[in-house]
Amino acid sequence: MDYVNKTTGKWLPVLHFHLPFIRHPESHKYLEEEWYFEAVTETYLPLLESFDNLERDSVDYNLTISMTPTLLSMMNDDLLSERLMEYIRVRLKVLDEEAFRTEGDPDFHPVTLFYRQRYKDWYDKIKNGGGRYLIEGFLKHYDSGHLDIITSAATHAFLISMVGEPEAITAQIEVGIETHKKILGISPNGIWLPECGYTEGIDAILHRYGIYY
Repeated sequence: MDYVNKTTGKWLPVLHFHLPFIRHPESHKYLEEEWYFEAVTETYLPLLESFDNLERDSVDYNLTISMTPTLLSMMNDDLLSERLMEYIRVRLKVLDEEAFRTEGDPDFHPVTLFYRQRYKDWYDKIKNGGGRYLIEGFLKHYDSGHLDIITSAATHAFLISMVGEPEAITAQIEVGIETHKKILGISPNGIWLPECGYTEGIDAILHRYGIYY
């Protein structure tokens, strides 16, 4: 009979939070900015809500998340925070209308009420902070030891395409780290290399800036 040595593995999830920098003060409404608003309402707020629920239920969880400099800069921006609130207000108005329209419908009315309440709760939570509510929320779980928040390159540039230009790679890494420190107040130990692109020599630059994984 053959015997198989069994080893215990570990699942180490890393969630990558990234969006390109999209900010258009020259226009009241810009389609591309809705990528950010959709990501906040459909991904970041629900995730933060899940982290809050895990903490409420005393679940000892550990996750690593990367927050790119472009995304952090949008969360920290006054104009985009105002527009995020307007985005939610518009959807609340539509949901109010849908709640009236679907009244008596056993299938769609409960769904409408669920989402209306969800958007109302989110609006109440972020109305005084906008995107900064998210920053503070993720930092709360970082401080509790459940999250490790790592950085990325300044513009999420594919660093392999810059081989032969070490100054450009260094600038991408340095600005990414400095943005992380400025907005989060954290000196990151880890980095998400954009598109997971690695080549020889990048590790030496990372180590120089205190990035070890």
